[in-house]
Amino acid sequence: MNKIIQSYVWHEDKCFFVSTINRNTSAREAPDFIYAETLVWTYDNETRKAGSLLYQLDSIKNDIRTHLQACQDLHEYGKIEDCIENHQQD
Repeated sequence: MNKIIQSYVWHEDKCFFVSTINRNTSAREAPDFIYAETLVWTYDNETRKAGSLLYQLDSIKNDIRTHLQACQDLHEYGKIEDCIENHQQD
């Protein structure tokens, strides 16, 4: 696993922590396959701690486009449902 990009995203008074890493797949069919996994959590800026996991995406190795799209959608809509729907339309 190696870090690619991490972001804090604001929508009004809500904060999200978005992290993308490269990781090995757990699929037995492709044991050497590496992909980029993007995770989104709620984030409490006062305690500086991540909260609930809200969103999980994957993409090709070293890809940051999924991360950036998630950040844009979260910033604009502030809702994970909107983020997922808009991402899947691409």
